[in-house]
Amino acid sequence: MIENFELNKNLFYWINSFAGKNDFLDKLFVFLAEDLIYILIFLFIIYFSKQIWRDKKIELIEFIIYFSTSILAWIMAKIIKISFPTERPFSALESVVKLSNESIMSSFPSGHSTLSFALAVSVLIYNKKIGILFLALAFLIAISRSLVGVHYPLDTIVGAILGILIALALGNYLKNKYVK
Repeated sequence: MIENFELNKNLFYWINSFAGKNDFLDKLFVFLAEDLIYILIFLFIIYFSKQIWRDKKIELIEFIIYFSTSILAWIMAKIIKISFPTERPFSALESVVKLSNESIMSSFPSGHSTLSFALAVSVLIYNKKIGILFLALAFLIAISRSLVGVHYPLDTIVGAILGILIALALGNYLKNKYVK
C-alpha cells in the first residue's frame, strides 16, 4: 500500500542514503531512532513534575491527562499497524541501508513518531520555548526512523499527525472536562 507510492519510496531512498557512510553518524542515527524516545519521555516527566511540585503552574491531573493521552496515541498507532499491515522498507525495497535491529512488524504508522509528537505538543501547550525543543527532538526521532531504514517518510508523517491530533483533541477535551 504505502510502500508503493513512488514519491514516498524516492524520499525514503534519499533520506536513507545518508546512512552507512560514517560509523559515528550511523551510531548517532541509531541512538536518535531507538533511544531518544526514552529520553523524551523522561524529560516530559521531569518537566511536568517541576511544574507540579515547584512552580505549581499545573495540576497533577493535567500531567495524567497528557501522559495518558500520549500513551493512547501510541496505542492507536499500534492498532493501526495491526489493522493495516505494511512491510517495512528494509523488507520491501532493495538496497536499503538498515542500521536498526527493528523487527518485521508493520511499518505504518510510526509509533515512535506518534508518541514523540504527542508528548511534544503536550509540553508546547504549557511552554512554547520548551515545547519547540520537544518538537525538534520529535522531528529528529521521526526523520531518523527513515534514516536507519525502518520507516517510510509517510509512516513518520502520519504518526506525527496522529500524535499531534490526539494530544490536542483528546488532551484538551479531557482537560476541559476534569480540570477546574
